[in-house]
Amino acid sequence: YSPFPDKGLAKKYYFKYVSLNSLLKNSDIITIHAPLNEKTEHMINMNNIKFIKRGAYLINTARGGLIETKALKYALDRGILRGAGLDVLEGEEDIKEEVELLKKNVNKDELETFVRNHLLLKDKNVIVTPHSAFYSEEALERILGATIENIEGV
Repeated sequence: YSPFPDKGLAKKYYFKYVSLNSLLKNSDIITIHAPLNEKTEHMINMNNIKFIKRGAYLINTARGGLIETKALKYALDRGILRGAGLDVLEGEEDIKEEVELLKKNVNKDELETFVRNHLLLKDKNVIVTPHSAFYSEEALERILGATIENIEGV
């Protein structure tokens, strides 16, 4: 699925684009690779989570806000999803430490998402890993190279 299908790419690599609902209904493994913006926020949500093929796995290594945490927890609790692999969680960018919950005005939705995230971390069918692609040797070399170019440019 893509909101911007590339017919040439599909022909070259012998695949076809389908609707998001069709992808959810027919996939054993769903991986998400999308930017987070107004159109993609909660692309997996309470309205479409029930279309997921029973027993599928969901993997998100893009952005936490692409999956509505409430929907993910719902699907795991009801056996719609057999498991999930995540290196990002919805709202993780808002709260770095639990103590921040006591220091700032947290609305009910943020608090519910935080609690659900905590439950996901304890779920035996969920694997949460660090979102650390930024820290690869190659990424750090590119960052350092760009930094040097910027300094020299000034």
